[in-house]
Amino acid sequence: MNTLKKTIALFIERLLAKITSFSFSQSKQDSILMQKNGAIKPGKIVTIGNGVDTNIFRPLINRLEREKILGLSRDVVRIATTCRIVRQKGIQDLISAFSLLKKTVENVELLIIGGNIEQDIDPFQDEILKRIEEYELAESVVLTNLVNNVNEYLAVSDIFVLPSYREGVPKSVVEAMAVGLPIIATRIRGCKELVEHGKSGYLYPAKNVSQLFYYLKKLSLSIEDRKFFGFAGRNRILDNYQLADYNQKQIRVIKTLFKQYHISFVQ
Repeated sequence: MNTLKKTIALFIERLLAKITSFSFSQSKQDSILMQKNGAIKPGKIVTIGNGVDTNIFRPLINRLEREKILGLSRDVVRIATTCRIVRQKGIQDLISAFSLLKKTVENVELLIIGGNIEQDIDPFQDEILKRIEEYELAESVVLTNLVNNVNEYLAVSDIFVLPSYREGVPKSVVEAMAVGLPIIATRIRGCKELVEHGKSGYLYPAKNVSQLFYYLKKLSLSIEDRKFFGFAGRNRILDNYQLADYNQKQIRVIKTLFKQYHISFVQ
């Protein structure tokens, strides 16, 4: 957010905290910030992170068969992103970086998993399609629109990119890491909590197309790095971001609150 919007948001959060019994925060950074500025007392907030079902989001054994079912190309290095097509997700930067990549690396494909929902304030899918046409990338970019089998598309991909300008703790990155994909993401809150730079992927400054291109090229040309980062990323999710653990953190707090307020709890 810009300074004004951030100030207003924090002011509203501070007001709401006064009438809130307890707060869940996906981001550890947000939890620290709210306690540091005195908006929430330490005993009134907990970081729950995010969670994913690693039995659904997991590496795929038979990639060729799944590519055929999904109608995707074979023998390509597939770069995937999962998002709504809105300006704040930075898809325009990814398209620009991918156009540079196409000029230097053969057999690469960009898979955009997502589209627009009715509630999007700033949808610009038409603008993205126009940009793809201007860069002459129509044959190398696949746009799925809204789908309910994201895990299958991720499992036939090689690299995951989140070029977003603002995030909490992005579920899309958690899902991609669970599948075993190396991550390239913007160096923003949330992403920094998930991706260990140089271990499970790379972080770059938001809107920096040249840096994004550099990391795309680096991973596109190195299957060894992709495997190393992907393996490390999945292990990080297995250890820290399991869906069951994510749910249990919240249930434990809710049970405690129910006892405190003498409310019966049925699980």
